[in-house]
Amino acid sequence: MRQPSARSDDDYGAGFGQDLDMGGTQEPPDNFEMSHEGGDLQNNTPDDQNDAPGQWHYVPDNEWGRRQASWQLAWDVQIDDLADAYMACKGSERKSLATTHEAACRQDAAPLYFEFDAISMHARQDNMRMVINPDDKHANVALLQHGYLSNSPQYCSVAFAIDTLELFRRCQRRCPQFSIQAFAQVICDLHGTPFTPHLRQQFSDAFDIYSIIRQKAQSRVNAALGHDKENYRMKTSCPSCQYKLENEEELEYGMFFLLDGGNSCKRRDRAGSPRDRPFENTYFIPAAEVDRFKDDVKGKKKAQSEAVFTNPTSLEEDDGSEEWVDVDEEGDPTDGDAKVSPCAARWKAAGKAGKEKGMWDMYEETGLFVAICRHGFVLTVCDMIRSGELAKYGIALVNKLQVVFGERHRLAGAYDIWCSFKET
Repeated sequence: MRQPSARSDDDYGAGFGQDLDMGGTQEPPDNFEMSHEGGDLQNNTPDDQNDAPGQWHYVPDNEWGRRQASWQLAWDVQIDDLADAYMACKGSERKSLATTHEAACRQDAAPLYFEFDAISMHARQDNMRMVINPDDKHANVALLQHGYLSNSPQYCSVAFAIDTLELFRRCQRRCPQFSIQAFAQVICDLHGTPFTPHLRQQFSDAFDIYSIIRQKAQSRVNAALGHDKENYRMKTSCPSCQYKLENEEELEYGMFFLLDGGNSCKRRDRAGSPRDRPFENTYFIPAAEVDRFKDDVKGKKKAQSEAVFTNPTSLEEDDGSEEWVDVDEEGDPTDGDAKVSPCAARWKAAGKAGKEKGMWDMYEETGLFVAICRHGFVLTVCDMIRSGELAKYGIALVNKLQVVFGERHRLAGAYDIWCSFKET
């Protein structure tokens, strides 16, 4: 008996990664208005066309959210079994896909199988048959035993080789700008086939699950090696800073670190969903932990004017007679100092110019604030959320470093505006 191929809207995949049939779609009237609520095109289409099979219509945002939640739930129930199959696949010889396909094509083959398209870097094999054994709880478990992973938790019509997924992961680590669409186009070029947009979506979904499976497997390895202790990665990140020799002479400063923020890594607002999986790793400080320090430094401004920001050189002639007043907003790293130095004022001017351009209005994550050691190893990171470089980011990172290394090392830090930030 073959696995049924019928799909419904309740299952992940209804609309994802499928070619849109635009034939027969009527043009909207001239007076048609599109609102932010969504669903206008669907509401202005005759009922008989809404019910027509294959007819394209606008899907509201809440419908996509419901499908995404259903998709995550379907993967969650099998993620542990997939991690087991992945670790077994990496540690032993994989089953041959060709042998399994030939066995399924024989008349005496097992009654339960399904067909799928197997895609790797150098080949695309359509209508391959995969036998589901009684011990296989899920179809993707059977695929992983052969070195493949589907983009769907239930209806595995397409599967990608895990070697191909791993190749993209390593390429993106060396070049973060290398997009999934570009990689999908490379695969099509190698296969000699035209690129289709649904392949990019299918590969993206499969890569998301592959990353989760790898993270699950890595957590098991860390637990077996004893590397899952709190702050283990930070304490062993740099051999030169964190390891000491026997009878080594004590240094005045045991470790040097550098703080700085950058706005090159941004994420637009609403690019994700409240239902997205939480991103867990050992580098990032949670936003809730960072917000503990948001009230430690309040914003300040000149009582008379903002000229100090537009003309930083005027500080050289400032006698300090103008009064500084607190502002009911989070302070930047220079607001802890009673009198701003010229370099800090120039830093403020650059940051204020970016804000005036509306740079932060469209982004949820506006950049990263990083702490590294003198040898270039990343110690810890936090996201800058809807803001520029605020004081709370630097304070949160310094607090983390003191908690982890304060008892073992005397720390020395550097920052492009450390002269003002140290006063916080």
